[in-house]
This record gives sequence, structure tokens and C-alpha cells, in this order.
Amino acid sequence: MPPLRAQVDFGTVSTNVSPNSTAFSSQRKIVRDSTGDIFVVYLKPVQNASQVFLSESEDNGRTWREIGRVSNGNFQSVRASIAIDATNRVHVFWTKFIGEYGQIFYRTYDKGEWSDEHQLTSGEAYSGYPSACFDSKGRIHLVWYGFDGTAYQVYYTFYDGSGWSSPVKLSQGYPDSVNPTVAVDSSNNVHVAWFKSNGRNYQIYYIRWTGTWNEQIVLSPPLTDAYNPSMAIDSRGKIYIVWDEGPGPLTQIYYSLFGGSGWSEQAALTSGPSAQNPSVAVDDQDNVYVFYEKSDGQIYLREYSQVWSREQKLTSSGENTYPSVRWSFNNSPLNDANGRVDYVWTSKENGLLSVKYGWLNVNQSQIVTQGVPNGNAIELTLAWITVAVVSIIFVTLFLLHKLPLSKIRKRH
Repeated sequence: MPPLRAQVDFGTVSTNVSPNSTAFSSQRKIVRDSTGDIFVVYLKPVQNASQVFLSESEDNGRTWREIGRVSNGNFQSVRASIAIDATNRVHVFWTKFIGEYGQIFYRTYDKGEWSDEHQLTSGEAYSGYPSACFDSKGRIHLVWYGFDGTAYQVYYTFYDGSGWSSPVKLSQGYPDSVNPTVAVDSSNNVHVAWFKSNGRNYQIYYIRWTGTWNEQIVLSPPLTDAYNPSMAIDSRGKIYIVWDEGPGPLTQIYYSLFGGSGWSEQAALTSGPSAQNPSVAVDDQDNVYVFYEKSDGQIYLREYSQVWSREQKLTSSGENTYPSVRWSFNNSPLNDANGRVDYVWTSKENGLLSVKYGWLNVNQSQIVTQGVPNGNAIELTLAWITVAVVSIIFVTLFLLHKLPLSKIRKRH
């Protein structure tokens, strides 16, 4: 069996951050530009109000420089999301509470220069949880949720260089639809997932744009809650959506796959102690990486390369929450022979809250245990080794018994 991946933590992105600094699953917190520089967006308290900050690493995460504060004013600013375009311009979206209601704000950073802060939503109701991505034509695709007068719904807009399109309401019905995530595929089709209440429980919903918006579909069962979707798409158009599901403190990580002809039945990736807040990415070899936290306060990983690996523990101390892995279909420098899967999370150790950074090599050998949904790989491996050794001994004794002494006499 290949060795387990070693956790590599090159440094701390920032300290004295907010407790939910890298939340939530539907949003990306980390990007890398075409020169290899890494950018991370996160939250820090300033005069008792949370604010959005941006940091950069120019040496593969070994050291970090805080570029500065993104959000202006003394208003509470939360739920930040980051994306990067083909010219290496960084785009940051967040929710700012101006007055009674939160609204979506937006700002860009380009080679040391900040744009003005722009307010993208308005009105006497909340709009929040922005999630954004780029397609191959350089268009920004943005989703969020806001109030339509009856319930919270998921909205979509795009920017094509000339201006933002009129928002489109993607979700339908009552009660609420919240926390959307967005991704594009190699054909620039747009894919959106969120969770919506059926009046008793939340379920994972999905919709796609392929010239027109298709019908929304449900991916999770109706009798238990499902939250926090994260989505990535491979080079062949396979869509991976992960989420956490289950009652109260008993949540587990589930996934569903669209392979071209339809969605697979949901399947569990974890068992045992509660697991939540998954984040998914795909590399250039179409291997899948799912990061998540568990109730023991540590960050875990499962990988898919033809079969799922067993669960791997990436952290070993402190309280670790809200992992966020870098992924972008059309601007993702991890997609090369020396690529890396970059991820960040919020850590609390000895009372200090910080944003941590880690990475995995794309081409490192996978740990695969087909048919083992959540571990016991070592036990199975030992069992197979035992069977193999016993078989070799048996065959050797059999041959020794059958062969004449002249055939086994030592050679001089």
C-alpha cells in the first residue's frame, strides 16, 4: 500500500481572526494566479465588527503578507467569497450589514491596486452568501440568496465586461432556498446548487444553464436535513456535489455524481463521529478531493481516483473548522504536472484563532480501498498480506514434498 499523505502546513495566513473566518462550504476562500501567487480571503474583527481581509503568498504558502482590509466602514462584513480571472485580477464578494439588512458588496484587487467598493444588491430585505466563478470567456457568474417578498430565493447574475445582467430567480416555491454554490464546466454551462426547506427538512437542490435554465431537481431525501453543498466539475463534465446530512449532531458527508445520463443515488463518505462543512475540488487528472471537519475538531480528507480512498486525518491538534479547497475550472494553476491542491481552514489553538494553509501534491499516489467506505484499510491490507504469506508457504512446502532431492540439492 502507498504511504499516507503527509500534512504540510507551511505557515499561518493570519492570526486574531474571526471564529468563522473561512466559512462556508458554498464559497471559495482561496485562489492562485498564473504566476503561482496564492490569495486568501477571510474575516477579522475590527472594533467589534467583523471585516473582510485579503492575504497573499508569493512562495507557495511558506510566508504570508496581509494585503489589507477589503471591506470599508464600520458595518459588519461577513460571508466572503473569492474568484480570479485570466488576467490575475482578484475579485472579492461579501455580505455587508448596512442598517438593518445585509447586502452584497464587491471589490477587485489587481497588482497592488484596489477598485472602489460596489454595492450589487439593495432593498428592504436581506441579500447574502455570494458565490462566484469565471468561465472561459472571462464572464463572472454570481449567485446569492435574497428575499422575494414571500421567502428567501436563490438569485443569479453575470458580468460580461459591460455591466451586470438583470438578476434571475433560480429557485421556486416556499419556504426558503439558501446558501447557493456555483460552478462552470468546459462548455461554459453554469451549474448551481443550494439547500431548500420542504417545510420540515432542508434538501439539496440543483439547476443548470445550457442555453436556458433547466428545471430544478432534488438530490437528497426528504426525511432528514441536508446542508452546505459544495460543487466541482471534472474535464469530462462529471459533476460532483458534496454536502452534510443528518439530524443535529449526527451529520455525515454525502455526495452525488452526474455522469452524463443522470444523477447517482446519494452515497455516504463518512461514518462514526459527526462530519460537516465539506469542500470539494478536482485536479487535471480528474481525481476528486473532499475536505471536511469532524466533531473531534480535526480536518479530514477523502480522495477519489477510480475508487474512494480511506479517510485521512490532516490535522492533529487544536480545534479546526471550515476547510475550503481551491478549485476553478478555467483558471486553476494546480492543473499541471507539479500542481498542488491548496486549502485553508480556521484553527483555534491555545485560545488563538488563525487561518491556516495546507497543500497536497496532485500526482502523489492515492490510497484506495475499494469497497471500504470509511477506513479499515490497514486491517484489510494486513489480512491480504497474511493470506499471501500463508499461500507462499503452502506452495513451497507442496513443491518440496513433490520434487526429488536431486532437484533441490544445493548447487556448488
